[in-house]
Amino acid sequence: MNCARARSLFDAEMDRELSGAGRNRLLRHLDGCRTCAGEMRRLRRAMETLRKSSLVPPAADACARLHEDMRKESPALPEVLDLDGLADWLRLPARELEPFLDQIPAFEIAGRLRFRRSSVEKWIEERERAYAEGRRTRRMRLEAV
Repeated sequence: MNCARARSLFDAEMDRELSGAGRNRLLRHLDGCRTCAGEMRRLRRAMETLRKSSLVPPAADACARLHEDMRKESPALPEVLDLDGLADWLRLPARELEPFLDQIPAFEIAGRLRFRRSSVEKWIEERERAYAEGRRTRRMRLEAV
């Protein structure tokens, strides 16, 4: 496993979503790579600090500002993507997107699906809000117990 692939798995590892062979490969990489191991330690410390701090809701425009910053830093992408382009942009294998094709905003041209990047970004923001609300609700339930 190279450093870029390892870094792409950090979030999944931190959220305890990584298991099996993928987690074992990441842990082996961290054992042998001081740079990635240091980044993972810093990430774990930051997450622990956040967990200990009181919950402060993000600013209303935080997601929009973050997405704008990410767009400025990323190479220019076409506004309309095919399935492979969408998968590359989302950093997922195309086959992993298939279960979501009925949810992701798309249109068809000549029998092939196309995805307008701005529509997909809005869809992602809606999913982020729903996910954040679900986490907040779960945390409040845990604190009430």
